[in-house]
Amino acid sequence: MKFAPTLITLLLPIFLSAQVGFTGEVFPDFKIRTSDADLINLPVRLATTEVVYSLGDFDFRGSIDLEARWKAKPAGTSEVAGLGFAEDQFSLSLAELYMIWYPSFGEVKVGSMIHAWGAADANNPTDNPSPYDFYYMFLSGTDRKAANLGASVKAYLGNFETEFIYQPLHGPNRLPHGEPDFPIDIPPEPDEDDFAEMESEMELGARLQYAFGLGDVSASYFKGHDRMFSLFAANFAGISLPDLVYGYRETDVLGFDFVLFPGNWTVRGEVANFTTKNPYTPTGDDAEAWTVFQAEADYLQYVFQAEYLLANEMQIMAQIIGTSYRNVSGRSLVMPSEAGQMPGVVLLDEDNFQAGMGTPFAMISDRVAMISTLANFFDSSLELRGMVLINLEELEGYDLTEQGLMANLGATYSIMEGLNLEAGLIYFYGEGDNQFSKMKDFSHLRLGLSYHF
Repeated sequence: MKFAPTLITLLLPIFLSAQVGFTGEVFPDFKIRTSDADLINLPVRLATTEVVYSLGDFDFRGSIDLEARWKAKPAGTSEVAGLGFAEDQFSLSLAELYMIWYPSFGEVKVGSMIHAWGAADANNPTDNPSPYDFYYMFLSGTDRKAANLGASVKAYLGNFETEFIYQPLHGPNRLPHGEPDFPIDIPPEPDEDDFAEMESEMELGARLQYAFGLGDVSASYFKGHDRMFSLFAANFAGISLPDLVYGYRETDVLGFDFVLFPGNWTVRGEVANFTTKNPYTPTGDDAEAWTVFQAEADYLQYVFQAEYLLANEMQIMAQIIGTSYRNVSGRSLVMPSEAGQMPGVVLLDEDNFQAGMGTPFAMISDRVAMISTLANFFDSSLELRGMVLINLEELEGYDLTEQGLMANLGATYSIMEGLNLEAGLIYFYGEGDNQFSKMKDFSHLRLGLSYHF
């Protein structure tokens, strides 16, 4: 029993010398549809907090998100008059929890963490180790990503930086199933028993970066499984709709990215080549009754970006984002749109193949152009932002509105240190059969406050 007080006496000075940091942000906001002034009822990331405990060469980091939903509109009231959060829709989630060790050669991370690869802003086809949270797909950076359990090792040698990532478990995207207010049609979530078991969930990644006077270049490799599920097989033995098996295709990604700083310009680029296949083979006594939808594809995703810094900290940026499908083969199933109809088998090609990994904007269009600007006024008390995303997938002539576009305008005003007033407008427009046209009803105003501490 005398050992415990002695141990505490020895360890107490060590723990007292540690540094503890606590930061966070509270940002309640709401989105009002421009077409009918109704409130868009999707989850709101109400607050986030991060704790950092530093002791010698070690950091222990953890962050928690508080998510909520606005309650349904009360009968006989306006949307604004009835604002309030649903009491049963608050949820706390562990965003990240990991340890960092800083040895002489670099850094080692272990735990549940978010990785960030690539050189471009917001749209990164080479950034695939961490899944996306599609509820927040219009945010930027790691705010729209989810953590995954694993470990990473970075080593620095002169102008070279190497990184190795190991993840024992597969992490799928968080998808908004059954959300009528979400702008993109997401297939219903299959039951857990309908997913094929993976032979191995292990995922591996490696990245080599070289820095020189004008910027840096990187090459990367990632071996894992798609973040979006696909149909693997169907059993048509019954007289009703077939039994279905879903899964996550095996995908290898070779990536290259760069960033250059010539004068007032910044030039960035990324190219990633994806090779994917359906690995499913039915087993059991009824294996012959299953129709396997073998799918294989090679596709390329790219983003090229140029930005220029003007006077008064004004910045103009342009991006070209695209996907090019090559060597697509296999079959899939088209489910009936009406009761009583039977599903049909279709051959896969570049028009109906859906990428399961890469930048989320590939779900909207295979080729888009983005132009954005940012400016600060009144000693940086007011920040104004503007962005236009133009669909180039079937561009003909000069009328861009026929192809579809998204405009995103935003403003942040600093009321006092740490307290900001936020306002924004996201507007979709398009004609014809494209995602921009289908997302017109999602056009909305965003209002809110944010408090940083």
